[in-house]
Amino acid sequence: MEELRLTFVKYKFGHLALGGTFDFLHKGHRKFLDFAFAEAEFVSIGITTDEFTQRNGKNQARAFRARLADLASYLKKKGFDRRSKIIFLDDIYGSAAVDKTIDGILVTAETQEGATLINKKRAAIGLVPLTVLEFPVIAAFDNKPISSSRIRYGEIDREGNSYFSKMGNRDYYLPDNLRLELSKPHGKLFKNVDDLKPRVLPSELIAVGDETTLNFLKKGIIPRLSIIDLKVGRKKIFNGISDLGFSKSQDFEIISNGASTIKKELTQSVRNHIANKNETSFVIKIIGEEDLAVLPATILAPLSWHIVYGQPNKGLVLISAVEETKASFLKLLGKFRFS
Repeated sequence: MEELRLTFVKYKFGHLALGGTFDFLHKGHRKFLDFAFAEAEFVSIGITTDEFTQRNGKNQARAFRARLADLASYLKKKGFDRRSKIIFLDDIYGSAAVDKTIDGILVTAETQEGATLINKKRAAIGLVPLTVLEFPVIAAFDNKPISSSRIRYGEIDREGNSYFSKMGNRDYYLPDNLRLELSKPHGKLFKNVDDLKPRVLPSELIAVGDETTLNFLKKGIIPRLSIIDLKVGRKKIFNGISDLGFSKSQDFEIISNGASTIKKELTQSVRNHIANKNETSFVIKIIGEEDLAVLPATILAPLSWHIVYGQPNKGLVLISAVEETKASFLKLLGKFRFS
């Protein structure tokens, strides 16, 4: 009779604690969690409440409910939910400062100080200090840390890949079989600027098209980035950007870009002026046509931004630069011809 063999996993810790904001649960977060469950039989995971994130200057973090849903989903997917509990953190201590069963705490260089304070509090009430493990930073494509703030600003995705690199150093050409698809609204349709005005912040707005830009300027809204070609309906209407309502001191750049084309110079320009966080307003003036500039503008925009363009005879289309739309537009670009 074959001998029955049982395999027992021996963990270094019985109960490990860790904490974080877990905003845009990314590769770094996942590696952090995976390491914890490889080291401990049971893990207490603290996630900061909205009040705590705001007190710590992280006002841009997603709402607690969204962050919690992502965390819980990942734990369930990996089977970690059976070996863990989630603690809501209103301060840096959570249960780690008072739970006698916890024997270790997992930190990053950024949260090392918090572990020191937790151990001081444990010592003050007569508890054994926790063994502190420091987890290394997980790098993005450029060897800089993956962070929620970089994801939020549109630099990288949750895997640490650059959106700009995903587009590649290429010129894109629209094939005829995609013309109908791209003629349809790719966002929410509004009749005019007044209807969508409450939904947009000028500092987080990209306007594509002369008539769209003109309508914003008439309402006193100066977009963070405007992409124009001095034409309406492919007919030249304006002689210069001041005809649209921009001041004579307005900064602008001239880029050549043909019809049904996204030149790499246009992509680079869009990226440069989004990355420049000190700019208050900039204009990209196209020699040729800006008909496809919506695609790179959306792919490269920070996640809080909006892109607005005109839909002939219907109104204005508002696109939110969310992860799903970025992925959809990248997939669409994959169907283009390129060189």
